[in-house]
Amino acid sequence: MKSLIIKSLVLLSLIVLIIISVLNKSETDDSEKIKIEKQKEKKIKQEKEENKREILLNELSTLKSGNGNTESIDTIENVKDYLLMAEFYQFETEKTGNEASSEGFDFLLVDSSRGIFDVVDTSIYGNGEIVKYCRKSKLDGSINEGVILRKSVKLNENFGGKSFYNGKYKFDYYFLPRIRIDKIFASNPNNHDYPVCLITVTNSAGDTVIFQNLPVNAFYGEETFSYDGFYMTEFRFGGFLSELKILENKISSKKNKDVLFNVEIYYYGYCDMWIDFIRIENAVAHQFLTKQDASLIKEYEKYSGRDIFKQLYECN
Repeated sequence: MKSLIIKSLVLLSLIVLIIISVLNKSETDDSEKIKIEKQKEKKIKQEKEENKREILLNELSTLKSGNGNTESIDTIENVKDYLLMAEFYQFETEKTGNEASSEGFDFLLVDSSRGIFDVVDTSIYGNGEIVKYCRKSKLDGSINEGVILRKSVKLNENFGGKSFYNGKYKFDYYFLPRIRIDKIFASNPNNHDYPVCLITVTNSAGDTVIFQNLPVNAFYGEETFSYDGFYMTEFRFGGFLSELKILENKISSKKNKDVLFNVEIYYYGYCDMWIDFIRIENAVAHQFLTKQDASLIKEYEKYSGRDIFKQLYECN
């Protein structure tokens, strides 16, 4: 009798364990499905934002070409002149064959022996872009570390004839590198403070205007204190996500003088990193193209006579 009771208890325990296991698996499956859906939603959202940017870029191109509607007067004063001062650059980080031109990097490393490659990002976080992939070596970063990108950027090229250095127009500049890192490495609490890369920007006077380490925790969300694996152009400094910015008083104010930003990215080798491009844009371009400021777009609509918001809405 005692043996039968023991066998029954063992059997009951096994049944309970099986039920718990099934329930846990179901919860895990549901959690994984939710995670995958959120990843898809974020990817779609990022793609829509880029599509909207392309629409606004086309509008700026039309404006700069002089083909826009100039008859409308129901608009804020000088909205056309304001938008003509939008200055923006985008530099791809893979080797394209135009490295010696103004569109390419002066130095762009590809070295398999050091774990630096140009690859097609087909992951859930990418969209088939060709990006620069930096593969970590060992945890002390002694093999793969070093400068991977360097560029001298000449400003005042896209101003539509405006004289920037006349004491009237001065803008902050925004530095937007599109980067992602290894999500698994970032999820380990012991790795939060490891540096991923160092971004250095100097001006033509030799002054350092950006000297910013991006540690692993710079990729964390504002509320979650975790990283979802996606590319970022804003990073977490303190408790908030923000862009890297070059203040207008750090730019030379001498009239009609070319100004260069010397950009350099140093990779530490601790954590896998993918970098797609680097954008540099002044406050006008940032407000219109990146932040997609509704009030500015509305005023431009009045000037151009086109329904820009309808085009942007169709991207949603």
